[in-house]
Amino acid sequence: MTPFPWIRRKGKTSSLGSEEAPVEVAQTVLAGPGAVAAGGAIIGSAVGDNNNVTYIDKQYVTDGGTSLKAAHAAFEQALATLPPLLQEEARQLCDHWPDVEAAVNNLPSGRSARNDILEQWAKHEPRWLSSAPIRALPWLGQLASAYDAESASFSFYDRAVREGGYPRDLLIVQAALKAETLTEGSARSYLAAHVDLDSPLVHSVRSALEKDWDAALDQLNRWTAPAGSGQALQRLLRARILLAQDQIDQALPALREADFARFPQLGLELAQALLQRARRRATRNRLADAQEALAVALRVRNARREWFGDSAEAVVLAMRAALSCQDLATAWAICQPAPEGDANAQEADDPRVLGESALIAALTGREQRAHELLAVVTSRFTRAQVLAVLEERRADSSEDERVAEAWQRTWDAARSGPDQLMAAMGLVESGQALPDLSHLKDDYPEAVADLEKLAHVVSGTEGAGLSLLRANANQNPTIAVKLAQRYQQLGDLEKAAVTLQESATHWRDPQLMTLAARGFQRARNYEKAKECADSALRIAGPGWAAQGAMYELLVETESATGNWEQATDAAITLLRLDPHNLDARWALVKCYVTRAQPDEAWQTLTELGEAAAPRRRDEAILWVQLGARFSADPQFVGRALELMQNWPQDEELLGRFLAALLWRTTTTQPMTAEAAELLREASSDYLERFPDSVYFRALDASDPGVLLEELGRSLRREYEDEDRRELRERIAQGQSPVGMLALMNGRSYAEVCVRLTEEPPGLFASDPTSAAWEANAVQAALTGRVVMDSSAAVSLALLEPGAAERLLGSCQSIVTTDQIVGDAFHALESFALRSDAMVVWNEDEAQATLHVAPEEQMSALRRTLERAADLVRRLPRVARPELRALPGMPADRAPQAWLTALDHAKEHNLVLWCDDRALRTVARSVGVAAFGTLALIDACQREETVAPQEAMVLRAELLRHYYMDIPFSSELYGFAAQADGWQARAVAAAIARPTAWADAQAVVRLVLKAAAQVIVPEPNHAAAWLAAAYVGLWRATLPSHRAANLQTLSIQAVTQPWVSASSLPFLLTGLRNGAAEVQSGDGPLMAALARYYGQLVGQMGHPEAGTEFMSLFSQAVAADKSAAARIVITHRDN
Repeated sequence: MTPFPWIRRKGKTSSLGSEEAPVEVAQTVLAGPGAVAAGGAIIGSAVGDNNNVTYIDKQYVTDGGTSLKAAHAAFEQALATLPPLLQEEARQLCDHWPDVEAAVNNLPSGRSARNDILEQWAKHEPRWLSSAPIRALPWLGQLASAYDAESASFSFYDRAVREGGYPRDLLIVQAALKAETLTEGSARSYLAAHVDLDSPLVHSVRSALEKDWDAALDQLNRWTAPAGSGQALQRLLRARILLAQDQIDQALPALREADFARFPQLGLELAQALLQRARRRATRNRLADAQEALAVALRVRNARREWFGDSAEAVVLAMRAALSCQDLATAWAICQPAPEGDANAQEADDPRVLGESALIAALTGREQRAHELLAVVTSRFTRAQVLAVLEERRADSSEDERVAEAWQRTWDAARSGPDQLMAAMGLVESGQALPDLSHLKDDYPEAVADLEKLAHVVSGTEGAGLSLLRANANQNPTIAVKLAQRYQQLGDLEKAAVTLQESATHWRDPQLMTLAARGFQRARNYEKAKECADSALRIAGPGWAAQGAMYELLVETESATGNWEQATDAAITLLRLDPHNLDARWALVKCYVTRAQPDEAWQTLTELGEAAAPRRRDEAILWVQLGARFSADPQFVGRALELMQNWPQDEELLGRFLAALLWRTTTTQPMTAEAAELLREASSDYLERFPDSVYFRALDASDPGVLLEELGRSLRREYEDEDRRELRERIAQGQSPVGMLALMNGRSYAEVCVRLTEEPPGLFASDPTSAAWEANAVQAALTGRVVMDSSAAVSLALLEPGAAERLLGSCQSIVTTDQIVGDAFHALESFALRSDAMVVWNEDEAQATLHVAPEEQMSALRRTLERAADLVRRLPRVARPELRALPGMPADRAPQAWLTALDHAKEHNLVLWCDDRALRTVARSVGVAAFGTLALIDACQREETVAPQEAMVLRAELLRHYYMDIPFSSELYGFAAQADGWQARAVAAAIARPTAWADAQAVVRLVLKAAAQVIVPEPNHAAAWLAAAYVGLWRATLPSHRAANLQTLSIQAVTQPWVSASSLPFLLTGLRNGAAEVQSGDGPLMAALARYYGQLVGQMGHPEAGTEFMSLFSQAVAADKSAAARIVITHRDN
């Protein structure tokens, strides 16, 4: 894979986090005395000075003066990559051998790399190893054994024996067992060299080597094993002695009690024993053993992955177990890398895994892949079996002559009992007679009996199709399984699953029910799959070994059907069963992210230390989005940019990575200057490669004129779109839901709601025409469940916290949806990336203009968003991944957040709390009771849980934030205007609405009072008050009365005592602006001025009145002076 140009090349140094310079891949440096590896390992050179070290991928070195705290942190980080038992013992060694830190820090990543370096240490002793105490040598022996460095392990154990290590008998046996693995050594000869030692353990091993099993077990039981590895060895030896005597049932209990995370070898021994027993048993018991073996093998695989152990060995056992369970999909997924499966690179390329994969490839119809894998298969029987399966799939009938011949060759190649049973099954199914199995009856009585029953039924099916299999399905589980297989071959997955379910119910068998659950899942009947999974768990009871597989299925099916609460619960249980199960961990992370619980998702991802590494692209996207928000690692950006190289051509993934990392720059999370530079380089590279990307885009701002012109064209197109314009106008009048604006602008619903509380057209929350309906909805909310919409959360965020809590507490029970919570978090992230400057379309000038929001306004918006997000985050919530109840809405796509609360309320007959009156109208049209915050305040005042004065203060606070159409009262509107310093802001916008003019004279008095308050300090606000009054009165008046009413308003304004030559221009500007907005012309104003002049003439006569009138216009603009002169000249006395 070609790396991106902005990734540092091998051998270069650059600092991504600390002041020390990290050295990347294949760079040789000199590490001073006391230096420690930070964030990785050092490979000790096999030749020359031991301070000369070679670094491997992503390893960094810091100066010897690094603080002890940093050194210990590095040691703990490296220690976390060792097996748990070795971690514990390494910490104990620290007090006696400080250089254990060097040993741990010097371990590279990867199993083969660790194997190599441990073998090197055994042959060429590093300087720090020379100071190792005797008690450190067994630890090194165990460490080498963990990574299959058998020669090194023997060397360390043998040295411990020679130097007088204790307990001597345990060390001798451990060394002897390692000697047995070497081509030039043997356990017998090693033990013979220590014949003087009288120990039950040594005697037991000698007897076992001589196959005197009774004596071996007797001596082993006499040995008092030391805790830890000693007891594990005793348990392992006892199990092997019992298994050698074919006493599998006696061996299993002790193995089941083992801690597989600390002693994974015991887990492998248990899985092997279970598979050994499964081959001997009838179908029901065979499935139970195989399912338990599968669960155990996967736990061992997961545990070994944590410390780079031989997880491929466990994968092979898991594949065999899955095959015995008839679970071919799982068997194939276990051995395949992403995206087809979940094997890591080391497992997928392991020869042992490849050899096992051939049969599964054949069984799953991957003919070409099966032939390719045959090249690594060495077993004559396995090759014959694979070819027989392939022949079976090519033939028109299972009783084809070529199929029978292929299975005969497989029978001829079979040597062991299990192989012969498998080949006999193939012969029976191909229409041949059951071969003589009398020699297997003693060792495999149940399996042979099953085969004989199957042969009896199958032999009679010729010409009868499936009838005999169906007739005998409940007589024997084997026949039920075979009938299900026949249905699968015919493509009828539903019938196959039903057959297994019926048989499982008849036999009360959890294993068969497991097969039925998987069958229904393959048939995409998720409800039946969940039903079978629940039945299997119920039948089996607690402690069932295969329960993990059922919880895994529940996670998959619940999430597939959008039941994320249940999927989350199942994922939690699954992870609790096996904390090292990466599938379970990522499944829970996905559940939490889907449910807008990012904190819990990050905690889950980092529960075992460093964040779990992503294996697939969907996991990578989650990893970077969560890490960008939560990771305190200064190296995070560098790691993320490096991870991007795994998908070099994935435009969407790369764009989403860069967007997340860019968002991180707006947070307080650490990022060095070098990391920021790398991010800029990566962004430039992406924009060159994907100039038209919709995921991450930039505009060239080097020429502001060109940039503004480009944005202007885009804004003009949107503005001139008739459908969009009509929708904007309807939203601006409170006639269409605010959510449509979010959909049209591509912004989050929460952000749109918050922005509407700071500027016109505002949020149309009040609806006086539906007061009775809302009052009834509030009464229902006091005793029932309520679903909260984002707009209501924004309303509460604007109020004093104590008042908001009281309003929340007035409802019996409140929930919201995951989508609303997620939308709020998205709004926060999106808002953080937005600048205070915004290019908008200026309708008056017919061009794009730059609008810069004041910092105070941006801060207020941010605070409101944060409070709203925190409020919904703390509410109980439900998942709503799709719309289920609203008529005519598509249910197969992710819904808009603004519809999820309504949809949930509709489905469950709940009450909707929403401060968008248009959406409440929609709710009532589909039978959902809905109310707004203002209606709740009214109800609380009626119930006397909120005092009248406090209720007025709450309404005023909403009014001050552009909540439109709140019924007018002089006290409320005056209080709100005074709180705004009498500036013409939200209250003036409310007065421009016709609904405020029920008492026109009261409104005019308030407007004139407000204008009087600001005419001297802020005359522009006085003008704005008059403009709002003019617009509101025009809208509220019938056309036949408009001229008279507007004339009256104008004359009242002109005759105010505060009107002077200096203030009149602002008064005229306000009235003219109002007239321009409603396009009424200046007729009413001119008539009012003429009327005013007539009053002056009546008071003082024409000459003096003319002088007085013209002096009033002395500071007016020329056009207004000319108009005044015309009034004086054209005046006629009555």
